[in-house]
Amino acid sequence: MFRASRHLTEQGLQIQADHVATVIGASGSIGSQLSATLLKSGCRVAAVARRQGRLELVRQSLTSTGRIEIFPFDIVVEDAVRAGLTEIKSRMGRIDYLVYAAGIQPDQDTPLAQYTTQAWLETLGVYCTGFSWPSGKSFPSSTKGVISWR
Repeated sequence: MFRASRHLTEQGLQIQADHVATVIGASGSIGSQLSATLLKSGCRVAAVARRQGRLELVRQSLTSTGRIEIFPFDIVVEDAVRAGLTEIKSRMGRIDYLVYAAGIQPDQDTPLAQYTTQAWLETLGVYCTGFSWPSGKSFPSSTKGVISWR
């Protein structure tokens, strides 16, 4: 079982109360656990994922833990990343930590060796492009840390 608090400690991240953590992939099981851990540590969380409905469920389950706001956008669409990060900074005031917990597996029953080209492109988009755009030039320079659980 994934232990969010241990992982953050192993990464050397010194969580400070009232910092803003942007959790990309917050609607998944690991992303939601990381969000909960960050909220319990006193952070405010900007939860990012493609599916607004799943983000709403995460927000509802964690609202009593701390301040969490949702930002539905697709991390493999550059314009969406730029607009989304700008909106996060506008609504949350700043971005201190970027936590990358996004991931996909297009077809769980198909071995990786048998993926179609389209499935490979979607997978690489999330794991490569989706990580590099938010953590690269599109990401504000005031960031305290970038953490990837993968």
